[in-house]
Amino acid sequence: MRKLTYLSVAAVLALAGCGGSQATDLDGFVGIAARGIHLDCEPLAGPADAVAKSDLVVTGTLADIREGVRVVYPDPAYTERRAGSYATYVVRVDSVVSGNPAGVAGGHVYVAVAKSRSATIEELAAANPHPRVVVVLSDLGRWDPGRGATVQRPSAVPADAPMQNALCDGLWLQDTGAPVMRGVHAQVDDLAPGWEGIRTVDAYATAIRAAG
Repeated sequence: MRKLTYLSVAAVLALAGCGGSQATDLDGFVGIAARGIHLDCEPLAGPADAVAKSDLVVTGTLADIREGVRVVYPDPAYTERRAGSYATYVVRVDSVVSGNPAGVAGGHVYVAVAKSRSATIEELAAANPHPRVVVVLSDLGRWDPGRGATVQRPSAVPADAPMQNALCDGLWLQDTGAPVMRGVHAQVDDLAPGWEGIRTVDAYATAIRAAG
């Protein structure tokens, strides 16, 4: 089966510098966010698949990065090894593209995103260039991390706000004026043929809206 390809931070920054182009603030942020992350998942087949597999799809702005969920396992040693593996991306919502708008709280969605322990919340927050975002979300309450683990909400997220999980190739960021969106855990060239060569946040959102 076709698997997604992930680039190291060095490769991300090297590609940003190809052809004489300058690395941008978004390149730097993605380099930190993707550092040391290796996920294994099947890509979304296209816009209709994104609608079918999501609870909510929104566009907006990456407003903040906060403390992430904590996954607690029966084995304390394993819990410690997995500590610091998530951040919460706070997206200020401009539009609900698909799904249940009840997932938006106070104009924001709160999204659990995998990270490495080497990328601190403070480092990510400081590097955030506040790009435009489109994100395909599933309700975090339905996530089973396995091994008998439980998921603890971070105190940095409002108690009444639903928490969401970003599909691994469903989180895309784009600087104003940039020609191509960037993924945190996937690259545009990883998109399945069903996306028909989409390369921008607006085009991605438009395709999902049409499929819904």
